[in-house]
Amino acid sequence: MTAPRADVDLQDWVRRQEKRVRVRRWMTIAVALLGILWVGLSFVARQQVEVQRVGQVVCSDGDRPAGSAPEPLEITGSTCRIRVRVSNHALVPVHETQLRLPYLGPQGGPRVRLLDVVAGGESLGQGVNPQITLRDALFLRDVTIAPGGHDDLTLVLGPQPDGCFSRRDMAVTGLPTASLSVLGFPGTRAPSTPFVLARTTVFVDGCPRA
Repeated sequence: MTAPRADVDLQDWVRRQEKRVRVRRWMTIAVALLGILWVGLSFVARQQVEVQRVGQVVCSDGDRPAGSAPEPLEITGSTCRIRVRVSNHALVPVHETQLRLPYLGPQGGPRVRLLDVVAGGESLGQGVNPQITLRDALFLRDVTIAPGGHDDLTLVLGPQPDGCFSRRDMAVTGLPTASLSVLGFPGTRAPSTPFVLARTTVFVDGCPRA
């Protein structure tokens, strides 16, 4: 029985190594494609999450239009409630991590102040449970919204007598803005239309002259 030739063994070893390299290359390509697909699915699913203000603003002295031009919201001596709904129209669950209310923090400055946020019948408070930045009010959330489900919240607003007066109305974009995690990737969603506050503005080195 003759011994195997060394050159034949070397060729077999080279072929095996080349096969391993090809397999690894295809595995790398497959993982990269799956990653791109996963990111794409996350983006598409996030775009199918809708944040909207629902119905009219309900105030203690009568209902108001929902802060839309040409009917800006003005709160002088009443308490008003704004219903907000975060709806998941995607085919995958969405995790809501926080809710940001622009210019409704302690140093936001408009003639409207945040009294409370109510979710699921429970008060989220003004600054004990939530984290509040100087300009914006930030509420931490830990809510998973199933496909076809929604998260309902109510913003309770009142007058801010020492807020900044302006002869013009102020359009607030992103009221509210929901931070989301979809398939492990973060993002934000907000109403497509701004919320208009009547005859007010925000602090910029103090209130401007009326």
